[in-house]
Amino acid sequence: MAVIWEPALSEEARGCRDLADRLTREHFAPLAAELDRDQRYPSENVHRLVEHELAGLFIPKRFGGAGASLRATAAVVETIARGCPSTAAILCTYRLGAFPVLLAGRDDQKQHYLGEMARGVATSFALSERYAGSDAAAAQSMGLALAAYREAAQRAVERHAFGGPIIENQGIGFRLADSAVEISAARLMLYEAASAYDQGRDIATLGAMAKLYASEVAHRAVDCAVQVWGGLGYCKPTVAERLYRDQRVLEIYEGTSEIQRLVLARAVRKEAEKANADTGANAP
Repeated sequence: MAVIWEPALSEEARGCRDLADRLTREHFAPLAAELDRDQRYPSENVHRLVEHELAGLFIPKRFGGAGASLRATAAVVETIARGCPSTAAILCTYRLGAFPVLLAGRDDQKQHYLGEMARGVATSFALSERYAGSDAAAAQSMGLALAAYREAAQRAVERHAFGGPIIENQGIGFRLADSAVEISAARLMLYEAASAYDQGRDIATLGAMAKLYASEVAHRAVDCAVQVWGGLGYCKPTVAERLYRDQRVLEIYEGTSEIQRLVLARAVRKEAEKANADTGANAP
């Protein structure tokens, strides 16, 4: 049994994830350091996403997409983010641009705009639109957290000090254990939120929880990776250093951590007020 919890996926979702894994290993991950160094847009990666129908993964088939579930989409984004967070972020923005059209567009608008998105045409979205930014960054935080965990764990085994691998030091081993627990918990929340969406349930609160927790777990995971790598973890071109910079935006875009807490605080208040009304309780 793997240390990190693995989601149960349908045959369809496994196929999408396996395709994303192959593309990530063969193309996206090997290019990630170069993209970061040159600060350029990965056009070749976008072309591969389109060629293999991953750009329109979540778009219904009648509009030219693959018609995959959100759970399958989450697995794909997570897998790509392990090797190249930049490419995963691009895939996330396609979904963000598509959702307002899916939710409120006319049939002719869906046919036109969603079809264009499935072919890789860039999209924009208004962050203040309803449902636009609830939990998409969570699809990316998990992949980045898993990559950071891998870097930290492998380094802790191969790096020796005082006669043995540093993972034998409880200060390192316990921190990695905490990362494994937190990443597993965040993945459980993420995939439950995706399943709830696929079933047509309201995910406003659960999505906010997943986005908040996953992004902050990723923060702690990359911090652990940098610490385990020591001085090298702070220097280019180590993967840990790049992941540390890539992670920080996850607590800012698609709804800051503060906004997620505001959403959750309002949900807590609403629930408590309803409970008080039901029981006839009055505030002093």
